[in-house]
Amino acid sequence: WHRHHFLVLLLRFGLSVAAIAVLRIANVRLTQRSVLFASRRMQDRIFERVHDTALVDGGALARSSMVSRCSSYIDRCASSLSKLLTTGVPDLAALVLSIALLIWIDRWIGLLIVGFVAAFEVLRRLISPRWARTSHERFDLNSSLGEFTDRAITDGRGIRASGGVLPVRRAFGRAADDVVSHTRIVDFLTETFHLSAFAVGQFAVLTSIAIVGFQRNDLSIAQAAAVVLYVREVTAALDGLPALIIDLQESAPAMRRLRRVLAAPTRGSLTMVDSSPGTGLPPGAEATLRFNQVVLDHPGAP
Repeated sequence: WHRHHFLVLLLRFGLSVAAIAVLRIANVRLTQRSVLFASRRMQDRIFERVHDTALVDGGALARSSMVSRCSSYIDRCASSLSKLLTTGVPDLAALVLSIALLIWIDRWIGLLIVGFVAAFEVLRRLISPRWARTSHERFDLNSSLGEFTDRAITDGRGIRASGGVLPVRRAFGRAADDVVSHTRIVDFLTETFHLSAFAVGQFAVLTSIAIVGFQRNDLSIAQAAAVVLYVREVTAALDGLPALIIDLQESAPAMRRLRRVLAAPTRGSLTMVDSSPGTGLPPGAEATLRFNQVVLDHPGAP
């Protein structure tokens, strides 16, 4: 009877693993379809928006290089969104499910893990504002450095003719040093975030093992093993989610730039209003002039 019951449990476990694999494949396929379709639509909107506004004629996107960078911004945002849906959602689900199972097995150990997760969230909120601000500043400094390089290449002959090469090189050096400085700060905050997640997770594992070994003698071997395994699952999620948050922080400035491009005012459509007596339009209404089947003919045309 025990052997038969064990085989049934193994079969149920195998079916669960197969269901997880099928859901994982479906998640990846649906994510790819939705994200790639959305990024393709965004590319079309950016291209049409740029050519329907004054962005090419002047302003921040006056140079063709700045317009072409929008494609790389879209690719970066699509990559971050794909990681969010294929990695972040399963990690978050594993975190919630593991904590719920820990509370079901032993309420106090589960609540202790909830406290560790809350402590990690406090650390994240302390680090995240400075981290996001520095990341945005680095993105803007990189963009300014690219614009500076574009102008130096375009005006290179005039700069050499006027003898201004040395001041330009010094200005470029200062801008590049600013990028390096902000990159160093971002890397430091990123590593701090990773180490905080690792420390919180490992301390949670040690604490749960100590509680099981010294305080909860009434737990069975299976329950004690399950507690350790689920705590490890929580720590794995805590260690994986920071990388996702880092990637989202890095792609946020790119999305901000794309939103600014999409919010740029259009040149406006050609409108005509009949102002003769008796044919006035209501206030605020516009009459659009449209041409259908227009033929241009002139003397001497074949």
